Amino acid sequence: MKPMIILALTIACALPTPAAAESSSCGMAVLQDVDVSTTLVPQASITTARNRRAKPGAVQDWWAYSTPGARLSKRYLVTVRLNDMVYTAEASGDGFWTYDPSTLVINDAIHACVVKNRLRLTRPDGKDYSIKIVRAVRDQVELVETASR
Repeated sequence: MKPMIILALTIACALPTPAAAESSSCGMAVLQDVDVSTTLVPQASITTARNRRAKPGAVQDWWAYSTPGARLSKRYLVTVRLNDMVYTAEASGDGFWTYDPSTLVINDAIHACVVKNRLRLTRPDGKDYSIKIVRAVRDQVELVETASR
Protein backbone atom coordinates (compact mmCIF):
# COMPACT_ATOMS: atom_id res chain seq x y z
CA MET A 1 0.00 0.00 0.00
CA LYS A 2 2.78 2.42 0.92
CA PRO A 3 4.63 2.01 -2.44
CA MET A 4 1.38 2.76 -4.30
CA ILE A 5 0.92 6.03 -2.39
CA ILE A 6 4.51 7.06 -3.08
CA LEU A 7 4.08 6.19 -6.78
CA ALA A 8 0.83 8.18 -6.99
CA LEU A 9 2.41 11.23 -5.31
CA THR A 10 5.44 11.03 -7.60
CA ILE A 11 3.24 10.95 -10.71
CA ALA A 12 1.05 13.79 -9.42
CA CYS A 13 4.08 15.98 -8.75
CA ALA A 14 5.64 15.22 -12.15
CA LEU A 15 2.55 16.18 -14.18
CA PRO A 16 2.43 19.80 -15.30
CA THR A 17 -0.34 22.01 -14.03
CA PRO A 18 -2.92 23.13 -16.61
CA ALA A 19 -1.86 26.80 -16.27
CA ALA A 20 1.79 25.95 -16.94
CA ALA A 21 0.87 23.78 -19.92
CA GLU A 22 -1.10 26.63 -21.54
CA SER A 23 1.55 29.29 -21.07
CA SER A 24 4.48 27.44 -22.63
CA SER A 25 5.30 26.78 -26.25
CA CYS A 26 8.39 25.01 -27.59
CA GLY A 27 9.71 24.10 -31.00
CA MET A 28 12.09 25.01 -33.77
CA ALA A 29 12.13 28.75 -34.39
CA VAL A 30 13.80 30.96 -36.97
CA LEU A 31 16.21 33.57 -35.65
CA GLN A 32 15.17 36.74 -37.46
CA ASP A 33 17.39 39.43 -35.94
CA VAL A 34 19.92 40.19 -33.23
CA ASP A 35 20.40 43.87 -32.48
CA VAL A 36 23.10 45.26 -30.18
CA SER A 37 22.53 48.72 -28.78
CA THR A 38 25.26 50.53 -26.89
CA THR A 39 24.71 53.67 -24.83
CA LEU A 40 26.80 55.77 -22.51
CA VAL A 41 25.37 55.74 -18.99
CA PRO A 42 26.46 58.56 -16.70
CA GLN A 43 28.02 57.59 -13.40
CA ALA A 44 29.66 59.39 -10.51
CA SER A 45 33.31 60.19 -11.01
CA ILE A 46 35.64 59.27 -8.15
CA THR A 47 39.07 60.82 -7.68
CA THR A 48 41.63 59.16 -5.46
CA ALA A 49 44.86 60.90 -4.52
CA ARG A 50 47.75 59.53 -2.51
CA ASN A 51 51.12 60.72 -1.44
CA ARG A 52 54.01 58.86 -2.98
CA ARG A 53 56.56 58.01 -0.34
CA ALA A 54 59.81 59.83 -0.93
CA LYS A 55 63.11 60.17 0.88
CA PRO A 56 63.25 62.77 3.66
CA GLY A 57 63.95 66.23 2.28
CA ALA A 58 62.88 65.30 -1.28
CA VAL A 59 59.92 66.88 -3.07
CA GLN A 60 56.70 64.98 -2.34
CA ASP A 61 54.91 63.48 -5.35
CA TRP A 62 51.15 63.10 -5.47
CA TRP A 63 49.41 60.52 -7.62
CA ALA A 64 45.78 61.15 -8.55
CA TYR A 65 43.42 58.73 -10.27
CA SER A 66 39.94 59.57 -11.58
CA THR A 67 37.27 57.21 -12.82
CA PRO A 68 35.45 58.11 -16.03
CA GLY A 69 32.15 60.01 -15.80
CA ALA A 70 30.27 57.50 -17.98
CA ARG A 71 30.30 53.79 -18.74
CA LEU A 72 29.33 51.84 -21.85
CA SER A 73 26.14 49.78 -21.49
CA LYS A 74 25.07 47.02 -23.94
CA ARG A 75 21.56 45.68 -24.57
CA TYR A 76 20.74 42.76 -26.85
CA LEU A 77 17.41 42.54 -28.71
CA VAL A 78 16.74 39.07 -30.12
CA THR A 79 13.83 38.45 -32.51
CA VAL A 80 12.63 34.92 -33.30
CA ARG A 81 9.63 33.52 -35.17
CA LEU A 82 8.08 30.52 -33.39
CA ASN A 83 5.02 28.98 -35.06
CA ASP A 84 2.78 31.97 -35.92
CA MET A 85 4.25 34.40 -33.36
CA VAL A 86 7.20 36.79 -33.57
CA TYR A 87 8.87 37.32 -30.18
CA THR A 88 11.30 40.10 -29.36
CA ALA A 89 13.29 39.62 -26.18
CA GLU A 90 15.80 41.86 -24.45
CA ALA A 91 18.85 41.08 -22.31
CA SER A 92 21.63 43.04 -20.70
CA GLY A 93 25.17 42.61 -21.94
CA ASP A 94 26.91 44.53 -19.17
CA GLY A 95 28.43 41.61 -17.26
CA PHE A 96 31.52 39.88 -18.58
CA TRP A 97 29.83 36.51 -17.97
CA THR A 98 26.80 37.26 -20.19
CA TYR A 99 26.34 35.44 -23.48
CA ASP A 100 26.73 37.45 -26.68
CA PRO A 101 23.85 36.38 -28.98
CA SER A 102 25.31 38.31 -31.93
CA THR A 103 27.40 35.19 -32.61
CA LEU A 104 24.20 33.36 -33.65
CA VAL A 105 23.46 33.09 -37.39
CA ILE A 106 20.45 35.04 -38.67
CA ASN A 107 17.76 32.96 -40.49
CA ASP A 108 19.00 29.72 -38.94
CA ALA A 109 16.73 27.31 -37.11
CA ILE A 110 17.12 27.37 -33.33
CA HIS A 111 15.27 25.51 -30.59
CA ALA A 112 13.17 27.96 -28.57
CA CYS A 113 10.72 27.76 -25.68
CA VAL A 114 8.37 30.45 -24.46
CA VAL A 115 7.51 30.08 -20.78
CA LYS A 116 5.42 32.90 -19.31
CA ASN A 117 7.43 36.06 -20.07
CA ARG A 118 10.79 34.36 -20.80
CA LEU A 119 12.23 33.16 -24.10
CA ARG A 120 14.70 30.28 -23.76
CA LEU A 121 16.97 29.62 -26.72
CA THR A 122 19.30 26.65 -27.01
CA ARG A 123 22.77 27.96 -27.82
CA PRO A 124 25.11 26.14 -30.24
CA ASP A 125 27.06 24.77 -27.24
CA GLY A 126 23.85 23.16 -25.89
CA LYS A 127 23.28 25.54 -22.98
CA ASP A 128 20.08 27.56 -22.46
CA TYR A 129 20.00 31.31 -23.00
CA SER A 130 17.02 32.82 -21.17
CA ILE A 131 15.90 36.38 -21.92
CA LYS A 132 12.85 38.49 -21.06
CA ILE A 133 10.17 38.93 -23.73
CA VAL A 134 9.37 42.59 -24.38
CA ARG A 135 7.05 42.14 -27.38
CA ALA A 136 4.96 39.37 -28.94
CA VAL A 137 3.27 39.90 -32.32
CA ARG A 138 1.19 37.48 -34.36
CA ASP A 139 2.90 36.96 -37.73
CA GLN A 140 0.52 38.43 -40.34
CA VAL A 141 2.43 37.03 -43.33
CA GLU A 142 1.75 33.46 -42.24
CA LEU A 143 -1.93 34.24 -41.58
CA VAL A 144 -2.38 35.72 -45.08
CA GLU A 145 -0.72 32.67 -46.69
CA THR A 146 -2.96 30.22 -44.86
CA ALA A 147 -6.10 32.29 -45.63
CA SER A 148 -5.30 32.35 -49.35
CA ARG A 149 -4.97 28.55 -49.58
